[in-house]
Amino acid sequence: MRTIDVAPLPLSDLESHLDEVATRRLRDGVAAARNLLEGRTVWTITPTSAAASGPAEIVAPLVGYALDIGIDARWLVLDAPREFNTIAARLHAGIHGDRGDGGKLADKQRDIYEHVIASNAENIVDDIRDGDVVILHDPPTAGLAKALKAAGATVIWRCHLGAQDTGDAGQRAWAFLDRYLEEVDLVVVSRPNYRPPFVEPERCAVIAPSINPDSPKNRYWTWTRPGRWHGWRACSTASRPSTRWPSCTRTGGPTRFASCPHSPARACRCHEAYA
Repeated sequence: MRTIDVAPLPLSDLESHLDEVATRRLRDGVAAARNLLEGRTVWTITPTSAAASGPAEIVAPLVGYALDIGIDARWLVLDAPREFNTIAARLHAGIHGDRGDGGKLADKQRDIYEHVIASNAENIVDDIRDGDVVILHDPPTAGLAKALKAAGATVIWRCHLGAQDTGDAGQRAWAFLDRYLEEVDLVVVSRPNYRPPFVEPERCAVIAPSINPDSPKNRYWTWTRPGRWHGWRACSTASRPSTRWPSCTRTGGPTRFASCPHSPARACRCHEAYA
């Protein structure tokens, strides 16, 4: 397991996007978090730190804001071989209702999964203190719950995946994960119907995806600025806007943009891309 260094992000940057009422709520929440987490470490563990990874994109600014307000927050990522990542991709596809590469999730795959998880757990379990909070993200990290809970941590599993009807592919993925999620204190999903079928409603919270307003893809662009974004020409006063809406690279569905619907230079607002 590897530690990702994160620089503090000034919370004042976030406040600049809020009105007076929302700013007051944010500050009240910060005060409550400081009291609740005093003397504790908040560990966030994601499968990867790759910039294209949804969880990593969400976690980086949240850890930065937490550091700025004095919370001991740390970000770790798994060390995993290709075989493990193949299994993770099958679980990811299954929870979206897709069979992915059609490969197995059987005893051999479970052995690989648990071996890699055990190796990663050894790297962190001695650093966990009683009362710490661990937030695990997505299927690759679920197997860590038992060891970290035994070390005294409160363990939360945040699932950024889901679909309305996942069918047999979803059942197969959830059956693989069932035994690991029995160990977590709380499961967090993006929509009520994304709750794993075996997790009790009282052990599940619904929290909408976090979007960083200061991320380059979420900033408002001046349409007169020339340039390109991923090969698409931005809207400008000198050219007629394109009416083509590209497909989301993660779901294949139509994207949603923050303002001008003609400009793929804007951030994708497709729910599944940020869930």
